Amino acid sequence: LHATSSRRHALLFHHPNGSCYVVDCGSAHGTFINGERVKSAVVANSNGASNAGSNGASGMVIPHRVRRGALLRFGGPGAPCFILKS
Repeated sequence: LHATSSRRHALLFHHPNGSCYVVDCGSAHGTFINGERVKSAVVANSNGASNAGSNGASGMVIPHRVRRGALLRFGGPGAPCFILKS
């Protein structure tokens, strides 16, 4: 791991619809797609709570779609970049 990355930095997943998505898990140094920082939006659930806090409240996080050929970086400057191939 790079010094600006963590084991729980971000979630990258391949959806059954064929697309890939990334969610930043609240990392201190950020997750970047093609040099732009990912900010994961949180939508409140039906009772108005969101999962932005650490109190266990629930909500829904909107993932960012990552296109084939995009450069992904998990961490600050100097962290390695990865190219999404699928």
